[in-house]
Amino acid sequence: MVKSPPLKALSIFNSSTLQGFHHTHLSISFILHNLISSNLQTHAHSLLLHLLSGRISSPFFTPLSLLHDLTQPNSTPLPTSSLLHEAIINAHVQSHSPSQALYYLSNMVQQGMVPTSNTFNNVLGFLVKSRDFEKAWRVFNEFKSRVQLDLYSFGIVVKSCCEGGELDRGFGVLDETEEMGWSPNVVIYTTLIDGCCKNGDLERAEKMFCKMGEVGLVANQYTYTVLIDGMFKKGRSKEGFELYEKMKINGVVPNTRTYSCLISGLCKDGKMSSALELFDEMRERGMACNVVTYNIIIGGLCREMRV
Repeated sequence: MVKSPPLKALSIFNSSTLQGFHHTHLSISFILHNLISSNLQTHAHSLLLHLLSGRISSPFFTPLSLLHDLTQPNSTPLPTSSLLHEAIINAHVQSHSPSQALYYLSNMVQQGMVPTSNTFNNVLGFLVKSRDFEKAWRVFNEFKSRVQLDLYSFGIVVKSCCEGGELDRGFGVLDETEEMGWSPNVVIYTTLIDGCCKNGDLERAEKMFCKMGEVGLVANQYTYTVLIDGMFKKGRSKEGFELYEKMKINGVVPNTRTYSCLISGLCKDGKMSSALELFDEMRERGMACNVVTYNIIIGGLCREMRV
């Protein structure tokens, strides 16, 4: 088995497991390290998921004792130690076990290893998707000086702040991004504009939109759409339509959500003929109408007693 290529070794391992053979810490450690050293991280990740789910079990260990053994500090760390830690962290994220992912992230850092931005972003992203915004904020601040960061890391935290209603924090992260030498991208600006609109701060959203142009960023269809939506929700439909015209003049193609925002605004203003014209324009452009758009039109027609 030692002389077999890693995939052949994995095949034998899987076959023996199906036959009821119970493996030890050593055999699984050997397989994992060899898969990772051969750049077969996907297979190592899959093996770890099987261990965490209980699909691979043994009287000689539990998943917890095995992972504890695999992540113990070593006086002469193996070249694969860092990658193995990251595989374990990512497997826990995929298994919806953020507490364990954070435990191994901390363990990795304490041993002097530096997690990649991809691994750190996976942990942060899961916390945000779980709407655990405060924990995401604490984790970012605890580890930001000890892990690799990229623009996506800052984008995740900005999104977390905005969705958690902490706009000032989000703007603080924007400042921090710039102070660290990064240039915030369209996604980060759009996230902040959207956060301002959803939190009722349209004036701040408009300032951010203007600042984008000042720093040389070009607003995309999502940027225009969230601001148009914010204007309509504040009853500023005239300005919303003016921004829509500016969007088209600048060569930015409206998407389904853009049209839905505009049609909704017209329906609320009782301008059903204009709403239907825009609905027709949308379809003529080959834009796929979704259930939201149809519900807006149907609701508008019902209010006008036309259906």
